[in-house]
Amino acid sequence: MRSIKAIRSLFLIIICTFLISACSKNSQADVVDDGQVINSISIGLGGEPDNTLVTYNFNIWNKTRNTILIRSIEPVLSENLQQRLLDNEIKNEVNRTINGSTSEIFTGSFQLNTQGLDKQAIEKLKIRIEKFKIITEQELGLETH
Repeated sequence: MRSIKAIRSLFLIIICTFLISACSKNSQADVVDDGQVINSISIGLGGEPDNTLVTYNFNIWNKTRNTILIRSIEPVLSENLQQRLLDNEIKNEVNRTINGSTSEIFTGSFQLNTQGLDKQAIEKLKIRIEKFKIITEQELGLETH
């Protein structure tokens, strides 16, 4: 009698484990993470007394298995920095591919009008880049099970 109860309990545990596993797989399939992430960003400042050249480097990691074509990148700037741009076109046309599960480094630059500002005033501008607008292209095929 005890062995039958033990077998039933074991059978119930196996069925419950299977059902929980199946439910968690279905819910994970509904969640879609972004396929690209930026791992790190670095900026440098230089230039002339009246304009500051801002250069940036950042690393994009393609977390998918698919090759992705990066068409263009554009740093997202604060309103204050946008008003100081010497050239309003800061979009960088790159047309480079990132293979699946790899990363690539992208670079760019833009110039800010810092006429009349000393070093401390330029530092107070808080020149940072924390986000980018990235235009990508990729081919998708029909997924069959």
